[in-house]
Amino acid sequence: MKIYISADMEGISGITHKKFLSPGAEEYERGRKLMAGDVNAAIEGALLAGAEEIVVNDAHGTMRNLCIEDLHPAARLISGYPKPQMMMCGLDASFDGAMFIGYHSRSGSGGVLSHTISGGVFQNISYNGRPAGEFAINAALAGAYGVPVILVSGDDCLQEEVKEWNPAIGYAVTKKAVNWSCADCLHPEVSARRIKEAAEKMVKGCREVPPVALKELDVEITYKYSGYSLVSASIPGVEMVDAVTSRFHTADPIKAVDLLMAVSNASNVYSNGLY
Repeated sequence: MKIYISADMEGISGITHKKFLSPGAEEYERGRKLMAGDVNAAIEGALLAGAEEIVVNDAHGTMRNLCIEDLHPAARLISGYPKPQMMMCGLDASFDGAMFIGYHSRSGSGGVLSHTISGGVFQNISYNGRPAGEFAINAALAGAYGVPVILVSGDDCLQEEVKEWNPAIGYAVTKKAVNWSCADCLHPEVSARRIKEAAEKMVKGCREVPPVALKELDVEITYKYSGYSLVSASIPGVEMVDAVTSRFHTADPIKAVDLLMAVSNASNVYSNGLY
């Protein structure tokens, strides 16, 4: 039994503000410890269910948030930036299931610290006409390898998003959103217990969860500011629709992530040159 964990930070127990999220920020060291606690709970649950190999990919920001010495020794850690497949680095068809720990809801959802990929760039991303946040984008990538996402943890807004895409996926609620920077949080020990129990259950039943299978993708991007679509049109395959909209088509959800990251990087470079 081989399990993959993609670990983000905004959906972690107790994290409610951007001051938890970046190196040098006021609450960052606390955020790192809280993140390790939720991830270790998922590892412990997977081990109880018989997992023999667990790979954790640090999927937030600089992707160097998890300290290897704080991680359960049964798991390996992929740490650093940049890396192929970004939030899903290291995933391939050899895994039996994937867990997304500490994830957040999509841009505009009302969830805690909600955004999609780059909060300063993307207003909305849609897959075949459906709003797609980081959960859906990464679940589709996993599906391209035939790997089901079996468990997600985060706030209650993301829970609704997950249900819309695949109601068979297990979910562990860590907090209830009040607004973008406020939440009604469970104590980390309570949250960890929920994650551990859900991980054990879902790993045991991983073969009953179907992958998110999207074989043809029409991707539309709406930007927060004009100009990004013009810059993104320099990327092969990406078409400018209007001042704030781009689109592209692909039959490969893995390629879709590559293009979205290229669009994000180009837009951020353009933005940095303006100020």
